Amino acid sequence: PKRKPAISSGGSIALSLAGGEGESFQVYLAPLNGEVKDMDVSFSTLSKASGGAAEIPASAFSWRIVNYMLMLGAKDGENPLANEDPEAVVPQLFYPDPLYPGKPFNLPADDQRTVWIDLQCPPKTPPGEYSGKVAVSGGGAKFEIPISVDVFAFDLPEKPTLRFNHWFAPFYGKKIFGEKSPAGYTPEMFGQDCAFLARYRLPHFVDDRSAFMENVRFYLEKDGSFAADFGEIAKFYDIAQKYGANWVKASLS
Repeated sequence: PKRKPAISSGGSIALSLAGGEGESFQVYLAPLNGEVKDMDVSFSTLSKASGGAAEIPASAFSWRIVNYMLMLGAKDGENPLANEDPEAVVPQLFYPDPLYPGKPFNLPADDQRTVWIDLQCPPKTPPGEYSGKVAVSGGGAKFEIPISVDVFAFDLPEKPTLRFNHWFAPFYGKKIFGEKSPAGYTPEMFGQDCAFLARYRLPHFVDDRSAFMENVRFYLEKDGSFAADFGEIAKFYDIAQKYGANWVKASLS
């Protein structure tokens, strides 16, 4: 978070996508003269350049704050970017990873921040060129970035038809975040994950054995046999199917 990239200011944003498709981009923020308070991001309506009064509403945008994780095993003075930039001095190994909900924040004088912005094009949006602005405000100032969007003349299906399931392992959250991680992985948490990843057309089941076994209850019957209650894990599978999951591996190994 302290290492400033060599990029220029200004410019514009150009996206191309179909109806029902989502695209993402990032905006890098760095203070020039001291701390900037109450930084916020807002969006205009995207208006069609010609051929009618069609619009993409500002509500089709959403944004999140990119945060950083100190990776396990990082050492003072370590330079994980030596192969990329031999002159770089990185005191600790921070990786950009968590996406925090977008809300006003303060940007210290010696820090920087990146915001992750999503645009979800509504289905049945008329094809053509749309334009608008992304506004970044803070410290009493406002900066606007032009954005143009080329919408194709077709929609993507609501749910993917490709049969696949990327490995989703909640236990890594405990491994990385430690005591800050939730005590248990609930269907409500899984629903939030599914809703977010569905924007990128990444449906998934909970097929990690640690999360699976936490939600299956085993009972020893009087006759010495075992019985299993899959009622809780079934809630996860119902949520996954709601968001388009269509394949799961059977080994659970």
